[in-house]
Amino acid sequence: MHTISIKDFDDFLTEKLIQNCDSYRENQKAWESKTGSGTVNEIPFRPGLNLLIEHFDFNAPVTAAMKVQPSPIEIFFCVSGKLEGHALDIDRKLIIDAGNASFFLAPELQCNTVISSHEPLKLITIRFSPEVLCAEIKDLANVLPPQITDSQSLTNETSIISHLPMTSDMKMAIIQILSCPYTDAFRRLYLESKAIELIVLYFASMQKAQGDFQFNAPAFTPSEIARIHEAKAILRKDFENPPHLNELARQVGMNKDKLNQGFHKVFGTSVFGCFKQQKMEEAKKLLESKEMNVTEVAYTVGYSQPGTFSRAFKQYYGINPKAYHQRVSTEL
Repeated sequence: MHTISIKDFDDFLTEKLIQNCDSYRENQKAWESKTGSGTVNEIPFRPGLNLLIEHFDFNAPVTAAMKVQPSPIEIFFCVSGKLEGHALDIDRKLIIDAGNASFFLAPELQCNTVISSHEPLKLITIRFSPEVLCAEIKDLANVLPPQITDSQSLTNETSIISHLPMTSDMKMAIIQILSCPYTDAFRRLYLESKAIELIVLYFASMQKAQGDFQFNAPAFTPSEIARIHEAKAILRKDFENPPHLNELARQVGMNKDKLNQGFHKVFGTSVFGCFKQQKMEEAKKLLESKEMNVTEVAYTVGYSQPGTFSRAFKQYYGINPKAYHQRVSTEL
């Protein structure tokens, strides 16, 4: 029987630890050009699980290519800024913006996006391969949509475009990630636990927000999709006196629950979430037109209290409307 001294054993463990740390070393990149600057800190924890801390600051709006694919999956938690695009293959809008978390799952497709220059784009991105991670973390597959764990059967019809407000728990986890007090192995273990926590928090929030909506809901017919688009157009006609959900469903000839499911399927959010998105987009256009002040814009998009509008606008865009109005007013 071969024996080994404690010192030799310690040296052996130290060598293996160093090799392991090298495999999971943080990869920090920075760049600067005429268009702006940025930093990306990628932290690999284990095969199939990475965390990225990203910061982009541009002088003018920038067009960028974005790939959506079944694996690895990315969940974007946006601290500030906005990225907006459109996936032509599935005719869906992709949004990443301040205060919200976004998740896109579809057969591989390319999407052209525009990154706003009004605020720096700051992201916490969780990138994971479900086939690897679910095998390592017991019961994780139980909280994920079935399309994730069976990407072979994924189609355009079963694609998921999800855009949710970050919960207080998500925000706390992000604060803890950005202010991590540890170094070396402790830092990696701490951040790995927070990355897994964010995955669970996101999909739990997604299920709660969608209520009775099932991730594997049946596909909608072309006629039903047309009525869903008609419902969205109706909402945009009158921000001050929008129809209630039951009335909206009656106008387009659909069951209210199926209409809400349809909004999730087509627009990635509920009827209420889509209506709020429309109001914020209209408010932004009105502020950029420089023809109205903030109070007038608030009333125009259906807010009786300017203060309520200001809070909603800041939550959506990461900047209060007064500051945004002042900024666009000074631009040429």
